[in-house]
Amino acid sequence: MRIMGQEDQYAIPFRTIRISRALGHMTKKISMSLILILIGVACYAQKDINVVKWTMSETQFELKVFSDYEMDVARPNTEIILFRNGQEIIKDSISIYNGYFENRFEDMNSDGFNDILIYQGSGARANETYNLYIYQANTNDFKKVIAFNEYPNISPTDEKGVLVSMILTGVVDYKFFFLKDNGELIDLRITVIDENRDGKEYEKGLKEAKKYVAQNL
Repeated sequence: MRIMGQEDQYAIPFRTIRISRALGHMTKKISMSLILILIGVACYAQKDINVVKWTMSETQFELKVFSDYEMDVARPNTEIILFRNGQEIIKDSISIYNGYFENRFEDMNSDGFNDILIYQGSGARANETYNLYIYQANTNDFKKVIAFNEYPNISPTDEKGVLVSMILTGVVDYKFFFLKDNGELIDLRITVIDENRDGKEYEKGLKEAKKYVAQNL
């Protein structure tokens, strides 16, 4: 036997349950959207963008550097893009350890053109490392020098193409390289230790490097 009012008595709670479930699903969707938006904002906020522009050989060059210093530096945390007259010519991923961008221009192979050095980081005793992109005059572009960033404080010597890495360890170690115009870095396997810091060992090592280059390269 149907009891009057029984349907009305139970219909309201059922509708309430359905509405509550719907609101619950909406709340979850809204919460998820907010989380995704916040993640996107956080990721964008971590990006550090630097732009460097210069003119060389009547060509406009532009370097864009995108860094995320919150990433693990054991893997690349910086993307660089080099443009020539607005066209992309180099795209590379590197690591920057100390949390800031720095670059400089220097003629590393003594060919009369400035090359690009991008700071990588500094170890103990100011042993600074850089990534090097050497200018290629025959194609009017740049090429990355492989393994250059593995040695600290590299600078040119008075001999064309001969570079020296000065490694500070309490004494001064000098390690010599030859940088070819095509961007190949050759380890000359000549290392001297300047315990007295009087420059004599450096001169000895440079003389040996010059001799090796003259006879073999």
